[in-house]
Amino acid sequence: MAKMKCENQAYLRQPILHHDIVVILSTIDEMSFDPCVIVCTVLHCIFFVIHFAVKDSINFLALVPINTFIANKYVWNLITGNFYESQPIKLVFELLLLFQVTSNLNFTNSDSFALYFLVTVLGSSFFTLAYCFIRFFATRMDDMITDPLYGFSSVLICFIMFARQHRGNQSVFYAFPLITFHNLPILLWALQLTLYIAGFG
Repeated sequence: MAKMKCENQAYLRQPILHHDIVVILSTIDEMSFDPCVIVCTVLHCIFFVIHFAVKDSINFLALVPINTFIANKYVWNLITGNFYESQPIKLVFELLLLFQVTSNLNFTNSDSFALYFLVTVLGSSFFTLAYCFIRFFATRMDDMITDPLYGFSSVLICFIMFARQHRGNQSVFYAFPLITFHNLPILLWALQLTLYIAGFG
């Protein structure tokens, strides 16, 4: 009797599974990405490869406060630090989230996106530098100006905030309707803060 019940449940599940697969495949097929998203994805992957291929690349491509304006003039790391990555799991997570929030959105033809992107990325770098130098002068901790800082967060947040303006309370993930474009930035900030406090930031 139990065996028959299990077989019936499996039989009833078959059309649902088939429908789920069809929905997923059709969604992937309908996804398209703006050139801005593709360029940022390529840059993120290139800097990830450089981390392993070029020795000490982290010292001149990541944001190292003392190397930016004092010991050296690596001013380009104000930009490159936002694309640099060394952890494969983080890279995959960031790119999957980027694809999810930017699919079928047009950034290239927006009059304000280029300026918004530049202000967000550079603003994030300058704010980070200011924080590190303030902490250094207040605590005399050398790590605040010698440790490399990098990550895709500012780029990701820039795209998310732009998508938020267009999609508002629309769900980001089909399986998690409570996660919307409206509250996604707050959730990501809370997640990053939690990971930082736990020692994984």
